Amino acid sequence: MTNEKTKAILIVDDDANNVEILGLDLEDGGYEILTGCDGVEGWEVPENKDKKVLVHFERSDDDITLTITDDGDGFDWQHYMEIDPDRATHSHGRGIALSKMMSFDSIEYRGTGNEVVCKFNT
Repeated sequence: MTNEKTKAILIVDDDANNVEILGLDLEDGGYEILTGCDGVEGWEVPENKDKKVLVHFERSDDDITLTITDDGDGFDWQHYMEIDPDRATHSHGRGIALSKMMSFDSIEYRGTGNEVVCKFNT
């Protein structure tokens, strides 16, 4: 038996089928699955009860800016800004590249990755 900590993934989606399908796939990959059916339920997971997230919304004539900061340690975000076929089956990271391509006009991570600034041009 190893001393390695099992990695846990929180899946939150209002469609229970999506949660179940993704959860089964990730469980097969050795992850502990925590689930929620909406954002409120996702925050009620014990591991998240003391976490804090600050969301700052700013609108100007030219754009809308969302700055999201959490009190976590961050992560190595540089590897996830572009879609990489070698990571197609990884459990995380694809959403960043997809958001950059389809949702936001720009995404900028700051520092250790626990702060992100997303802009929409108006």
